[in-house]
Amino acid sequence: MKLDNYEVHMASSDDSNEGRILIKNKELEKIQGKRPIVCIKGVNFKPVYAEALYADDTYLKKRGMDMVFGKNDNVIFISAWYRHKLRIEAKKFPVKGSPKGSPVTTNLDIKPLSPLNLRAILYRYPRDHPQAVVLTANMMGIIGFGLGVIGTGLGVVGIHDWLEKHFSTSFTNFSDPIGIVVLVIGFLITFLGFTGLIRRR
Repeated sequence: MKLDNYEVHMASSDDSNEGRILIKNKELEKIQGKRPIVCIKGVNFKPVYAEALYADDTYLKKRGMDMVFGKNDNVIFISAWYRHKLRIEAKKFPVKGSPKGSPVTTNLDIKPLSPLNLRAILYRYPRDHPQAVVLTANMMGIIGFGLGVIGTGLGVVGIHDWLEKHFSTSFTNFSDPIGIVVLVIGFLITFLGFTGLIRRR
């Protein structure tokens, strides 16, 4: 885990409401024009998942970073929701209108997720999102998928007699075990969805 030292600043109200963070980091310039899900790791908290945008020069100038801070190559704008998850104490932030000074800094490892990391994108990210509607919609989708898998398993088990009647009995030796395995997988997926709906972390 490679930790970079970031200047931490409060996100704008729009970014806070949308549940996204903005990052300035040379290694993350590749995310410009994209909105990837990133994994944020540190030394004293569980990995946190969030949607990220790149804080380009235009955004930094809009926030006054060219005149105030901005001396660090690594800057992150995050809401109170994510600051709490990252264990960053809000009381350390400079008061608006106060004289120039050193902002809060913290060591973070931020990496974009692979599109193939479905567990993190579909399950871990919604659980960290500040909007309840995002969490609910994703978990309900997982529950619905799990129920569909259960229905498939019941269908596989239910065609036992049909296979025996229209095909060889050898097919029936596989239908029940396969159906039971599919049922178990469906129940696990559904349970995962309910767990994510009830518990955030």
